[in-house]
Amino acid sequence: MQIGGDWYDAPALGDGTAALVIGDVQGHDAHASAVMGRLRVALRACAEPGLAPGAVLGQVNRVLCDLDTDRFATCAYLVLSPAGGVLRGARAGHPHPVRVGPGAVEELRLDGGLPLGVDPGAVYPTTADVLGGRDVLLLFTDGLVERRDADIDTCVRGMAEDLRRWRAGARGRGEDLDALVDFLAGREAPDRIDDVALLAVRRGGSAPGRGREPRPGRASAGA
Repeated sequence: MQIGGDWYDAPALGDGTAALVIGDVQGHDAHASAVMGRLRVALRACAEPGLAPGAVLGQVNRVLCDLDTDRFATCAYLVLSPAGGVLRGARAGHPHPVRVGPGAVEELRLDGGLPLGVDPGAVYPTTADVLGGRDVLLLFTDGLVERRDADIDTCVRGMAEDLRRWRAGARGRGEDLDALVDFLAGREAPDRIDDVALLAVRRGGSAPGRGREPRPGRASAGA
């Protein structure tokens, strides 16, 4: 899609941790894109060091409800401590992240609440986990996996199985973030029915992660 409401972000929080954000505003038009921009600003404004991810989503949800945009948004917000791998996260109606480890590809199950902008009193529980040193965490919008002939859970399982096969035959590229993102961004691209945002994260390095927003025939990249 040339325009839409999908986005990712990975701002440093000033205490050695990084926020990992993925979201999707309802619709595929300029209004969705405008609401997305306002949500990105609101999330950065609310993302304080030490604040639980569920509390951040609760604040941003109230902001979106007050804006009265007639749009809702799904979102996953996580905080990662690169030094020890401590990971805390919450979801607002968004697909679960996927953890790609040396021996497994599986969903990282986060407790969740309603999409942002639906109910100003919605509550978003925070889930704690650990990201291993060789693990890659994938945050994505549903456009990366959804297909017209299958439900979202089936589509996520299909992506996980494709990842397992790709890593088995990657000949040393299975640990490379660029190769992983390229594989996911190009996977069954002709069958895509929605816009996409994707963020791949590994502990360590000079940046908290790398993401791509595919467009027809090309992909733009950013850290």
